[in-house]
This record gives sequence, C-alpha cells and structure tokens, in this order.
Amino acid sequence: LVMKYVLVLFIIVILICLCILFFYDIQINTETAELFFYSRNASIRGFLLSYKQGFKLYHITDIENGIPGWKIPEAIIHDEEDVVLPFQEGETLVYDVYSVGIKTGQSRLTFHGERPLNGESAYYVTFITELPFLKDYEDIYAEKGSFLPLKIKRKIEKMGGLSTEAIEEEYDQITFSVTIKKKGAFSTKKTIIQKDAPIHNAILLTYLCRANPELADKDNFKAVLPTQEFHIKISGEETIEAPLGKYLTNVFKSQPPHFTFYLSKDEDRLPVKIASHTALNYTMILSAKESNR
Repeated sequence: LVMKYVLVLFIIVILICLCILFFYDIQINTETAELFFYSRNASIRGFLLSYKQGFKLYHITDIENGIPGWKIPEAIIHDEEDVVLPFQEGETLVYDVYSVGIKTGQSRLTFHGERPLNGESAYYVTFITELPFLKDYEDIYAEKGSFLPLKIKRKIEKMGGLSTEAIEEEYDQITFSVTIKKKGAFSTKKTIIQKDAPIHNAILLTYLCRANPELADKDNFKAVLPTQEFHIKISGEETIEAPLGKYLTNVFKSQPPHFTFYLSKDEDRLPVKIASHTALNYTMILSAKESNR
C-alpha cells in the first residue's frame, strides 16, 4: 500500500515537472542557487525561486507590467552589493515648496541607507513636509534594487496638531497588493488594494530613476501606484535655476500628466525640481543638500 502511494506521488511529481517544462523555460544560476522560470507566453509572468532569500518565490514581470525584463536580477533580488548608487547614506535634500508661485513651506527627503525590516535588509527613507496648516511625516521602507515600497508609516498633523491622522501601508510585492490602515481621532479604516503589477511609490520613483536613468528610455516603462497608473519617459532637457545654482537636467514626465521631475545630468542625478500636476498643484525646488559624511 505504501509503495502505491509512493508511486502515485512520483507520477504526480513527474506530471508537474512536465507541465512546468511545457509552459516555462528554466534557467539555473549555480553560483547563487537560483531558479528562473521564464514563461513561454510573453503575457504571463515568470517566477524566481531564490535559495539565498530562504527559498522564497518571487514574481518576475515583463517590461509591460512595470519591471524591465532586461534587469530582472537587479529588480527582484534584494542583495545589491555590486550596485553603486548615485546617492549615499545620510543624503538629505531640502526643498522649498511653492503653490501658485508662492513659497508655502519646506520638505526634507533623507536616504538613511539600509535598515532591517521583517528579518531582511531594506532601504529606509524619510520624507518630512511642513506647511502652515499641515505637517506630514513619512517613514518609507523600500526593497533593495527595485525601490518598490514594502512598508510606509505616515503621520499627518493638521491645524497645528488639532487633527491628527496615522496611516500605515503594508505592501506585498509578490501578490501585488497593499493594505492601508488609516487611524483618526474617532475612527479606523482598513483598505486592501489589489493590482496586476508591482506597486510603486511616488517618492521612491525619483530614487529608482536616479539609480536606473535608462528606465525612462523605454517608451513603455510603466509605474503602478495604489490609485493610479502611468508611463514615465524622458521628454527632453531643461536648465533649472535653483538656490544651489543652475542645473542642466533630464525632464522625466508621466503620461497621463500627473507629475514631472527634473534630474541633474551630473553624476549625482539630483532631483532638482519636482512638480505635481494633481489637484494640489505644487512645485518643489531643491534649496540645499546635506550629508553626514
């Protein structure tokens, strides 16, 4: 009886292997103990089984779904020891915030390097905006290499602290979902958003493009946010005057036109200017760059 069960199990395993071989091309990386399963159908995602990540299974998306296939290892694997970023741990970018041409406040964007998150290493970024009647504090944890958000904690204070809202976002980049919890003075709301591709974050997109400027050369580089989707591409060059001086920049535009950001064409690829074309319609101009080194 035991032999029958073993035989049946063996046949099932063989059938599963045959199905996998029929639908996927398999590539083995013996140095890193990784298995890549590339779908024979370009419209279907592939998978990566990574030993160094604890036998974790990752989705691999094609360019159309938001992660370029030609950079699959860099986009999926967390460990990026050989990648040299154009920004270092401790880099703080200070911005003057303008609305309809009037300076209304200041923002500070800081890259803190790597921090532990759920037993793994992640990038840690803080973004603080202070306006006359609003203060927004954000703690952002991002996946190494892809700069996809993993966890975001926000604290929003309005009217000098008379109204406070706490927001926590938990991202699952394997199932392409985000769970958002909003806690106010009198209520708590939980929302789960499901997408069909990896979910990006607007603030982290500047870091992604700084680290991978060639992404926007792809006409169909697609960014998916929890509530909107758009393509990003370089639309040309422009000289931006900022308090730190004049910068020749590459202009990164979204289509539809939700935002535009300008990255300097030097080795730092600084986001010199960030413009929102949403209902808030604000502009951020780089006024200072600080470093702990």
